[in-house]
Amino acid sequence: MDNITALQHLAYTKVCLEISIHFELPHFINVELSDCSFVSIGVEVPWLPMHCL
Repeated sequence: MDNITALQHLAYTKVCLEISIHFELPHFINVELSDCSFVSIGVEVPWLPMHCL
């Protein structure tokens, strides 16, 4: 994410990822914060494109 997003307290943010079509999307990701603590963040994917076979 960009610096502006990282500095704000948002209810949600969008993050763009490039992943393999064989990768199984997680329901949660663990993120290390600047104070060295960790937080678990839920992952929501509103739309997935069809992949080529």
